[in-house]
Amino acid sequence: MSQVVHESPILDYAGPASRSALRLAAQSELHIHASAERLVVRETLAGQGGAIAALVFAAFVLLLMFSLEVDMAHKWRRTGQQMALLAGFMVA
Repeated sequence: MSQVVHESPILDYAGPASRSALRLAAQSELHIHASAERLVVRETLAGQGGAIAALVFAAFVLLLMFSLEVDMAHKWRRTGQQMALLAGFMVA
């Protein structure tokens, strides 16, 4: 029994996605390794370093906002509105 191998391009299954200005770039990289027994296709996303840096920055900003909330909690009767605003930003 002979095998017929057709060379054809691999199509992006996700199709075009809407991209906004605030969204990080998503570029997939395909690594194809062919041998006599099997074909291995591995897909990774480029830009993982940028995504990790954005998450670390967001965690840092949330930590700063939380410490400000704790500091303002001592005088919560005077700073109630500011605390509510900061809490809203933190939730968002």
